[in-house]
Amino acid sequence: MFSEEGTPLRFIGSVLDITEQKQEEQRRIDFIGIVSHELRSPLTSLSGYLQMLEMSARKNNDQFTGNVSAKAKRQVGKMSSMITGFLDVARMGEGKIQINHKPFDMAELVKAAESESLATITTHTVIYHPVEHTPVLADEDKIEQVLINLINNAVKYSPQGTIINVSATTRDGQVRVCVKDEGMAIPAKDLPHVFDRFYRVEGEHMKTTKGFGIGL
Repeated sequence: MFSEEGTPLRFIGSVLDITEQKQEEQRRIDFIGIVSHELRSPLTSLSGYLQMLEMSARKNNDQFTGNVSAKAKRQVGKMSSMITGFLDVARMGEGKIQINHKPFDMAELVKAAESESLATITTHTVIYHPVEHTPVLADEDKIEQVLINLINNAVKYSPQGTIINVSATTRDGQVRVCVKDEGMAIPAKDLPHVFDRFYRVEGEHMKTTKGFGIGL
């Protein structure tokens, strides 16, 4: 509040102590970081064993074992990407998240996501619309992780047997990736919090759906 001459006289404010809330969030982030580090060791060993199994299958011309080990390796890679995502969440609060920019073709990235979903998604029909050659400069691994997360969310939150459409179009020098499903919508009041860490929409349907609220 100021006087008629413009001199500051006093101010009125309020203070809210959120120390406990911040400490709880930090504990969760620390826990995620520790667990993620610990999970890397057994995954590395498992990946090595699968590689040996795959080599043995090729040597013995065992096509069945080779196919199964190849699929298992894809799942190990997927788990490794999830762990990297968890670590990124922990690093995000410290401003240490790394972005590795490099040129790549968006069409090839969508094709890789299509191959992944065809091998793992059996409950829904995922339709990938044709994507033309689209060179971009970004972090390919993280963009792919976002796309896979969106597709997995579409599977998780839409009824079995429904259709999921995936497309990527270019307009005004930008690429727009769209994942459209036939599932539940996000209430308007929750839209501002979609990208908040650990935030999940409340409701009866969410009680039976697992998740941490950090995928996006």
